[in-house]
Amino acid sequence: MKISTSSLLLLIGCSFALALCGATVIQFKPGQLIGEPLLSVGLLGAQFLSAVLILRFSTITKTVFWRIIKFLFGIACLGVMFKILHFAGANIILPGALLAIAVVYLIWFVKKPKRRHLDILKLLWVLSALTIMSLILIRFIDRQYSFISLLFFLLTVLDFMLTEKRLRPFIS
Repeated sequence: MKISTSSLLLLIGCSFALALCGATVIQFKPGQLIGEPLLSVGLLGAQFLSAVLILRFSTITKTVFWRIIKFLFGIACLGVMFKILHFAGANIILPGALLAIAVVYLIWFVKKPKRRHLDILKLLWVLSALTIMSLILIRFIDRQYSFISLLFFLLTVLDFMLTEKRLRPFIS
């Protein structure tokens, strides 16, 4: 089942609204336990749905790099399964696969003939998200540093929504 672009944009907007509700609850009613889960789920949903939207219009999906990235995502899923089951090697497989995805994306970016500022923002988002996730998984840094990739994500989505000409019929 393929979801339409307008439905995807609506779901992204709802995810941001959910995150905004969570932030409002945290700000004005600090004792409520529902604020942080609302904020986290809203931002996670917005990031996932925005990644789907950006990938739908991306050129990487037509290259061999995309096949490599899909294979590495499979390895990362295996690492997640190992982590859940507390198997040995999970702390090597998962961060290793995430960092490998970042390296493959960086190589694709370098080989790309034409780069726009949106491409640079996507690169910063992917590199920051995957490296920070890896560093958090090996307990090298705390989760509080994940806001860095969130900032690149917000800039990327905002720039994508404003500059992507193929989205104009859905936004206006």
